[in-house]
Amino acid sequence: MRTCTLFLTLCVSLIIIAVSCASPQMNQKHSDFYMGLIDTDTTRKIKFFETALLSPNIFVRRAAAEELAVLMTQGNNLSSETIKTVQREAHGFWAESFSCALSNNKENILSFLFKYNLNTASFHGARQFLLSECEKKKMIFTESEKAAIEGFYAVSRNSFNEALSHFRGFQIEIRNDDGTFSEKKWPEQLPELFIEYPILINNLGRAFQNTESGSEGITLFLKWEAELASKNIASQDHRYRLLYCAGRIARAKGYQSALSYFEQALALSESGDESDICIWNILDRSLNNSTEKFIENLEKLTPLWHKGDFFNDIMEKYLQNLAAAQDWNKIIRSYNLIKNTDANVQKAAFAWIIERAIEENLLSASDNRLAAQAVNSPSADHLIYAKIAYNASASISIPSLYYRSRTASVLGLPFIEYSENTVTATVPTPAFQFLMDFFVYEIPHLANPYIRSMEKDLSPDELRALSQAYAEAKMYNLSIRLIQVYIYRENYKIERRDFELLYPRPYLELIEPYARQYNLEPSIMLGLIRCESVFQPTIISHAGAVGLAQFMPATAKDVAERIRRAGGPDYAGPEYNLDRTIPELSIHMGCYYLSMRRNQLNDIQLALMAYNGGVPRIQRAQRANPKLPPDLIVETHPIYETRDYGRRVPGFAAVYKELYY
Repeated sequence: MRTCTLFLTLCVSLIIIAVSCASPQMNQKHSDFYMGLIDTDTTRKIKFFETALLSPNIFVRRAAAEELAVLMTQGNNLSSETIKTVQREAHGFWAESFSCALSNNKENILSFLFKYNLNTASFHGARQFLLSECEKKKMIFTESEKAAIEGFYAVSRNSFNEALSHFRGFQIEIRNDDGTFSEKKWPEQLPELFIEYPILINNLGRAFQNTESGSEGITLFLKWEAELASKNIASQDHRYRLLYCAGRIARAKGYQSALSYFEQALALSESGDESDICIWNILDRSLNNSTEKFIENLEKLTPLWHKGDFFNDIMEKYLQNLAAAQDWNKIIRSYNLIKNTDANVQKAAFAWIIERAIEENLLSASDNRLAAQAVNSPSADHLIYAKIAYNASASISIPSLYYRSRTASVLGLPFIEYSENTVTATVPTPAFQFLMDFFVYEIPHLANPYIRSMEKDLSPDELRALSQAYAEAKMYNLSIRLIQVYIYRENYKIERRDFELLYPRPYLELIEPYARQYNLEPSIMLGLIRCESVFQPTIISHAGAVGLAQFMPATAKDVAERIRRAGGPDYAGPEYNLDRTIPELSIHMGCYYLSMRRNQLNDIQLALMAYNGGVPRIQRAQRANPKLPPDLIVETHPIYETRDYGRRVPGFAAVYKELYY
């Protein structure tokens, strides 16, 4: 492992040297862009970015142009020469914004304004620039166009009440016979602007869905859809959007009618994605009914699936319902329905539970026959189901790891497979040089949005080097994310060094001794900390848990006191002050707490679930399912986060054990 780490560091170092070995003038123009990002003085920022516009690297110039464009829209004065250069170097939506402004074509402008649902300062700046240019040129928008522009923008900022207020600009004033105002009503037909820009239907739908006016939205969308259907106006896509949005609103409001709207939308869907999202919602609504009804819908809808793994969350919850009821018959029947789909994660889950039920003699005679029939076998053989689960979980995705590790152990087959590391000599591309300089100039915390916008065009070697640079900066969450960008690319063969970046081992000098002190495998604690905090010692959860091992204040206080009474350090004392961001404190308390739960529950997997969700629920599950082994009790837990934790950490731990122990 030491050799491999040195190999990775050497590779990154060589790349950084290659990036940095340029002329002093080139480096100056490069560095000015990065200096501009961190300088707080606006005048100096502008000077830095203006210098960066002269860089020979096109990506530095583009980024500098965007920063200057944003500063310009914030009211800062730029020279006419700088503005011309910014317009010439601009890329992406800024280039479109400048082009639309020059074209003075309202259709182009509206197409741009309704194209992006982005909530970034840069895009808001591009939008504001275009609208201000329209105002300067005295371009006149109709009241409906103004309502759509502002409503669309408000939705992109999740300001739904504001959005609905703007969209009400489409309403028509109704007056009494004497000319006095009576009320405002939506038009009887879908407005022409919505027909021309169908995305407006979705945005108005989101506004209704997230406000108190949901019922009004359903009535309106159904009226517009019926009108389109009766007169064959517009396209099938418009009717699909109206019905789908009506379903989303009804679902958010808890109305039973949502199911009917999604079924009608499904009949009008024109793409696999549209079909799948309708089916997902139909199955989601079906979870509220009996499991028998769900199977009926599953039988009807699985032939229509386009991407089987799209339904993982629905099928996982359904499987939990069946496992909690110990309804092996329906588990087998459901497996039989999905076995020929590409829903590989759920095929692995269903097959694994059937395997364990057979092995534990939990099936009735009739269920044994059904299990045999489902795989065309003369008898219910648990090893056949183990092999099915093993093959279905061949992906290295996180949900697959747990079932892959379990079935690999049963079958005596390899768990994870990878190629040996390869060394390829490549000349750094301008894009890679631009991104790597965030690390060269020691501002990696500013690199992520730029990397995200360019990562699809980067090679695996470039992404791996950036991942390693993040790891060197101890930003393991971003390092891991970058590996996941390319390892799923078609025909890519994962290498050992990819796994080592996916499963890093920081703080090993603390984790190993404390784990062994409490008779825990270090791989378990590595998996736990990767799951809890991705090795970020100062991370704070939404609930208020802090640190590598994620402790809430009350639990931390209790565990610290137990460690002190056992003769350990006084973590609540003045030296540590119960600071949960201190790695040693968090790791020691995490090991102690997990071992305490394991001793209490007599099983490490149940202890992990208790670590996440508390002991009482796990003990109730044990009492309610006395015949089930711990791994099947995991599958019955009603709370997804805890259920997933009981599989995720062992999956991570299995990878750590395979790689390092």
